Amino acid sequence: MLIGIDDYAHADLPAMPAAAAGARHLAGLLREPSVWGLAEEHVTVIGSTTPVEQVLGAVRDAALGAEDTLVVYFAGHGLRDRSERLYLALTAADADYPQIGTLPYLQLRDVIRQSGYRAKHRVTVLDCCYSGIAGGMSSDAAPTRTELARALEEPEDSSGEGDDQEGAEDRYGDCVLTSAPPTRRSFVLQGARFPEFTGELIDILETGIPGADVTVSLETTWRRVHNRMRRRGSPEPQQFAQNAVTRHLHLRNRAVREPADEPETSSQQAPDPDSWDSGGTDLTVTWQATVDAQRPPSPDPTTTRTTKQPGHERRSSRLCVPGAPVTLFDSRDTPLGSVAFNPSGTLLASASEDGTVRLWELATQKCVRSLPHQVVNPWAKPLAEVLAFNPRFSAALSVAFSPDGTDLAVGNGDGTVSLWDVADGSETVLPYLDGTQWNGSVASVCFSPAGAMLAATYDAPAIRLWDVATRTSMATLATGDAHWVAQVAFSPCGQVLASASGNGNPNNTVNDGLLQLWDTSSGADIATLTETNSPAGQPLAFSSDGKTLASLRRDGRITLWDIAARKTSATITGPSSGVTCVVFGHDGVLAGGFLDGTVTLWDTVSSRSIAVLTTGTNSAVSSLAFSPDGAFLASATRKLTVWPLVL
Repeated sequence: MLIGIDDYAHADLPAMPAAAAGARHLAGLLREPSVWGLAEEHVTVIGSTTPVEQVLGAVRDAALGAEDTLVVYFAGHGLRDRSERLYLALTAADADYPQIGTLPYLQLRDVIRQSGYRAKHRVTVLDCCYSGIAGGMSSDAAPTRTELARALEEPEDSSGEGDDQEGAEDRYGDCVLTSAPPTRRSFVLQGARFPEFTGELIDILETGIPGADVTVSLETTWRRVHNRMRRRGSPEPQQFAQNAVTRHLHLRNRAVREPADEPETSSQQAPDPDSWDSGGTDLTVTWQATVDAQRPPSPDPTTTRTTKQPGHERRSSRLCVPGAPVTLFDSRDTPLGSVAFNPSGTLLASASEDGTVRLWELATQKCVRSLPHQVVNPWAKPLAEVLAFNPRFSAALSVAFSPDGTDLAVGNGDGTVSLWDVADGSETVLPYLDGTQWNGSVASVCFSPAGAMLAATYDAPAIRLWDVATRTSMATLATGDAHWVAQVAFSPCGQVLASASGNGNPNNTVNDGLLQLWDTSSGADIATLTETNSPAGQPLAFSSDGKTLASLRRDGRITLWDIAARKTSATITGPSSGVTCVVFGHDGVLAGGFLDGTVTLWDTVSSRSIAVLTTGTNSAVSSLAFSPDGAFLASATRKLTVWPLVL
């Protein structure tokens, strides 16, 4: 149901042809198979000549017939009374007396709730002045930003068994999206066909979101509209959601064609490993790690044995590598700090100590965009003096894609976090915090699985949590004096945040850091798994099922933790060169990078090493990343290297 009011009788309410045009255009997009594909009879547009009783009746009839999703959209003038109640202005509205000739939002809300009782999702979109008032006019208190962020972290029902399964109730809920806060007006930009908020929504639906998946959630779509408007100083759109409903509603992404129609060489699909080299070769394992799984002591304490965990079959100890690895970039003498794949596996981001972040298209093996950060210098000294004291002040140290692929977070050496729009290359720098406490580099950035929250670690004994939508600080998790956080990692469900701390001194073997688990909804410290001196870089990784956490120590050992039992399940000892980073792939495969430039793959199920890969350089591996489908492994040394993998 779309309502667009373009004509008004009152002199103080100018005509708004853009409102009616926006409603009609949205209706056409919703009918398009490439966007949503709704049937003609399921999309109704109401214009200026319809009286309030007929508007409510039409909403009632649409709501009664909705069993999956009910969407009610209004564009026009918005009025408010002295009690801060919202009124949606129809043609006969009186600007001086909001109660006359208007559709009171409370009446609209009640009709939607009463008549739409069978709908799983009920979405109200308001593009009018003061529309944010609607968020505080529900029967319950309006949620705070923190509560909204927590709601978006609720685990989804992944059983696939239907609505009878536990957790299915989380898929039901209401959502209100508004074009402005409670005290702000909305606008039609000069010469624009549609109201500003609606125009941004239409643009995203028409063009899609490059780099995202075939379908995108309503949350992703709204956040993109929000970010665009916020960056240019427009009124900030608001979202009021229940049970993470915006995550469960998906629209087709016009920037990505359906997989069945996509050519094999398209950059919108994950590249085919065979396209890199048609002559596959087998790499025989020549080195085997020692894995000490928890078990009764060996009769001979001097003997180290490789064991497999009970209840699992042993995996093959051979890894097929189709052709030689590809070096996408050789930075010569400048080390790379971090690598990350986007969710669709089409792009690879690399961060360099020269301060440049590059986006690489795997299908073409070309750099498609460079993202140079403008260094933020809070000191009363020339930048050259700061760099002489700290050469990494201008470095890009860590990268992470948002779960929808639209944003790229970068941890900078100047102590700031950049959020880059992947599509247009625009940068938003999160506010620089306390110039005394938060004056060091950002060692790690990590998005929550829902994308609502960003965790960042600074040169400090604390973790900062950011609200991605509003770009504001949500909370600070303090690890205590001297426990300088090296990295954070979200569990796949998003309810647990793991952090590893240490002083970063390679010659210090004192356990002055902590391996901790945090509750992301409350910020509480759930458990401290161990005291450790974790190195800087990439010392943490969750398995894809969230049951195992891998952590590494400065002494070169990798520890596997059983998260449910809060205890060690195995320890992996690598070569004497020392392990520098770890990452989990699919099916229990763990990759570790070493100081000598090699990468080793282990099968944590059978407790055996399965391959050793060489980067062709003797510099340390600073970061590793598996593509989402497990077909590629990328490593960062002074080179950016990618292996096509077949397990």
